Amino acid sequence: MKKTIALVFTMIFAAGCVGCTEKGTDQVQAAVTDGQNSGVVNPWQYDVSAQDVTDLTGKAFIVPEGAEDVTYAIMEEKKMGEMNFTLDGKKYTARMQPATDFEDISGLFYEWDENVTDSVAGFEALNRKNHADNISNVLWNDGNIMYSLYTAEGDGTDIVEIAGLIYSSDAETCIIADYDMYGFVVDKLPEDEYYNHYNVKGDNDEIFVCNYNGEDELTAGTYVGMWQIEDGWTIEVIPE
Repeated sequence: MKKTIALVFTMIFAAGCVGCTEKGTDQVQAAVTDGQNSGVVNPWQYDVSAQDVTDLTGKAFIVPEGAEDVTYAIMEEKKMGEMNFTLDGKKYTARMQPATDFEDISGLFYEWDENVTDSVAGFEALNRKNHADNISNVLWNDGNIMYSLYTAEGDGTDIVEIAGLIYSSDAETCIIADYDMYGFVVDKLPEDEYYNHYNVKGDNDEIFVCNYNGEDELTAGTYVGMWQIEDGWTIEVIPE
């Protein structure tokens, strides 16, 4: 994975600025108008459903708790899905596309001030920032799907954490090998206090409050892998 990320660095710095496709922004509206005037068809289909994204890519985005103005788009020719949403007053654009190799699917080409190797959901990620344009972007690949998340608002310090929240794991095709710890589910916390969080007993016998991004409710004793994101913990079920 490190070698593939190195190749992405080379591709990024060799490219020029082409902007982005976030629906509703002035930048995108100008691009669409340009396309109409020149006869170029915009490959993105907007106002589609979350199911349309899943049907096209084979995976689903998780909508973070508290997210607003959630919209979806698809690009059929590249089997790429996009989710736009606002969280804590900041606009985000997430993308995913079936791919086994690490590549840049963000649609963003800037001179990045920072390029840092990071981790999203236990997978190696590229976390990058352009301070002049206030752009933050993180890219990661789970072995089957390439992901991108970016925002043009705030300082981007929480973008890796947000990326972990939108990631949908699939136990049949996506098994993480490098966990920070292993553990067993103890019980589920009240929904009104901690949405989709569980008490998990780690392999050091300490109890951790962990976020779970899956849709099925976990039962006590479920064996899980644990990884730390910022100040919190996230879990993934390990199939028997």
